[in-house]
Amino acid sequence: MNHPLVPPAIELRGVHKRFGASHVVKGIDLALEPRAFLVLLGPSGCGKSTLLRMLSGLEAPSEGSLHILGREVANGARGIVVPPGERGLGLVFQSYALWPHMTVRANVEWPLKVARQGAAQRTRRVDEVLALLGIGALGERYPSEISGGQQQRVAIARMLSPAPGLLLFDEPLSNLDAQLRLEMRSELLRVHREAGATSVYVTHDQVEAMTMATHVAVMNEGVVEQFGTPRDLLDDPASAFVATFVGTPAANVLPVRAEGGRYAIGGHVLCDASGGSDSARLLYRATDLSFAAPEATPGDGPRAPATLIEVAPMAGAFVCALMLAGTRIAVVTAVPPDAAPGDTVMVRFPAAPRARFDARGRRIAGGAA
Repeated sequence: MNHPLVPPAIELRGVHKRFGASHVVKGIDLALEPRAFLVLLGPSGCGKSTLLRMLSGLEAPSEGSLHILGREVANGARGIVVPPGERGLGLVFQSYALWPHMTVRANVEWPLKVARQGAAQRTRRVDEVLALLGIGALGERYPSEISGGQQQRVAIARMLSPAPGLLLFDEPLSNLDAQLRLEMRSELLRVHREAGATSVYVTHDQVEAMTMATHVAVMNEGVVEQFGTPRDLLDDPASAFVATFVGTPAANVLPVRAEGGRYAIGGHVLCDASGGSDSARLLYRATDLSFAAPEATPGDGPRAPATLIEVAPMAGAFVCALMLAGTRIAVVTAVPPDAAPGDTVMVRFPAAPRARFDARGRRIAGGAA
């Protein structure tokens, strides 16, 4: 929690962004404490990169205001737009954008030259950031002479050389292979800690989000559906979209209808519907479900038949994908069912779901999920 005298590192107040008739960002309010690592997470086209570009100064808000460390850097109504170079931030894009005719050292030194720092000061700072990124031995090479992962490190080193207080990353690992992405996640977190800066990171990869973030803003169609810690999002999703977008495997959200005072899917009763509307969505974790024998036994609880799609081993268990009344679901089990893809298996449900959402996906009932 922030000290009352310390302003948020980032604060957005009623931020909108329109491109003609397209309303891309819709009224976002958000405050982030210093030294946090915020991930803007969501599918393509949800507005996360546009939000990052507004923070960086590459786009101006249509409405609302943005503040960095208590300073107003943009205000749509008043026409305030502080240039990117005056915001005290660094930005790394999906493409590394290194100067091909400059050595690694010269690329990293360039922002310091623009800032008119002295030669000795520049040399010390370049040595520091090259060492921090583990690329000191590459200083005299050119970008074409180093690997993609090394180029990404150079781009990050260049961003860090002026010691910005805010680090912005726009899907920086998407061009790397799986192993390099894994390694660079750890490197970025180490750099974030050692730089002592606040970071904002855009991605559509929820694994990146959940492993790197102190805070996550899940975006969908221009709005923030939920803002909180990774644990908040997993334990207590605010909407059906968050529940199905976050987690591995994602939670099961089943569309149900009330039949005789009980919620059912495909004619199979799952739980009591008292106090609820005619239709709803029920949340079940993959670990809440299990496989049952074809014939019901006393005390068996709610059951429904489903078609087995595939079985995948994961972390000492098995993730089974199934189709239940037109909805894909997942079951995590220690022992997979004795069935082949295409076979019908019986799925057992707990007596009550983790949470309920209305037909539009808004949270209406249920405890911690």
